[in-house]
Amino acid sequence: MNDSKNMILAIVLSALVLLGWSWAANKFLPTANPPSTKIENGKVVLRGEVDQPELIKDLEQRTKKVQGVQEVENLLHVPGAS
Repeated sequence: MNDSKNMILAIVLSALVLLGWSWAANKFLPTANPPSTKIENGKVVLRGEVDQPELIKDLEQRTKKVQGVQEVENLLHVPGAS
């Protein structure tokens, strides 16, 4: 009787691990959010994570120098900050 209970428990736990892995991985091991750029009518939106805080202002300044850019919205941040 104990062997059949152990087998059922093993199957249930295996199913939870296999089926729940995707959810657990997304919740506890999120993927990096690479920087992205959206451009519309001369407005550029910078969004995402950068490794070094000094890159935030540097990328904004470089973007402002691009011909045709009228406005820059900087939503860049370092990991852990939002």
